[in-house]
Amino acid sequence: MDNSGRYSLHKLVESDDNLEELCEFFAGGGDPNHNVVGDNTLLHIAAQSYKLNEKVVQKLINAGADIDLSTNVGHTPLQFAVMSRNCGAVQALIKAGAQINVQNSFGRTALHYAVKTCHPRRQPPHFHRMHAVRCTRDKWILKRLLDHDNTNINPVDSEGETPLMWAVKYEYLNAVKTLLKSGANPSIPNQKGQNCLHVALSPPIPNQHIV
Repeated sequence: MDNSGRYSLHKLVESDDNLEELCEFFAGGGDPNHNVVGDNTLLHIAAQSYKLNEKVVQKLINAGADIDLSTNVGHTPLQFAVMSRNCGAVQALIKAGAQINVQNSFGRTALHYAVKTCHPRRQPPHFHRMHAVRCTRDKWILKRLLDHDNTNINPVDSEGETPLMWAVKYEYLNAVKTLLKSGANPSIPNQKGQNCLHVALSPPIPNQHIV
C-alpha cells in the first residue's frame, strides 16, 4: 500500500464521522488487524486519536481487531488510548476485555501512563478550558483503571518505579491521593533504593504537599 493509502486508513479511524466508510472498508474484505504504519494496526491508530471515535473503536473490536496486540516496544491499544486521553477508546477496550496489566518493553502499564498524563499540582500560568477538560479526562481514566477488579496497582517498571512513584516525582497530587486511597504501596523502592517518601523529599525542592 502506498503512502496515500496509509493516510486514508489513518484518517478512516480517527473520528466517528467516518464510521460509514469504515463499514464499507470491512464490507469489501478489509482486515481489522492491518498494519497501517509500521507495526501499528487500525486499532492502535484509532486509540491514539484525539477526536471522538468510540463507535469506530467498537466497530474495529466487533470486526475482530486484536485488542491486546502489542507494537514492537510493547504498546497496546489500551496504553495508547490512555496516553491520548481517549476516554471512549479506554471504555470500549476495557469493556471488550483488554488486558489492564500488560507491561511494555519499559515495564510500564496503562496505569503508569494514566498517571503520566495527569496534571501537576501547580497549574500552568494561563490555565484555560482545555486544561480543565484534560483534568477531567485524567481523573476519569485513572478511576476507570483503578475500579477494574484485575488492575495491579503496584506494577514496577524497568527503573523500579510504580505509578505512585511517578505521581510523587512529577507532583501529581490528585493522582497521589487517589492511588493511596486505592491501596498503593509507598514503600516499594526503585532501583536507586528510594521509596516514595525519599523521592518526595529529594532536591531541588522537597514537596511538602505530597510528604
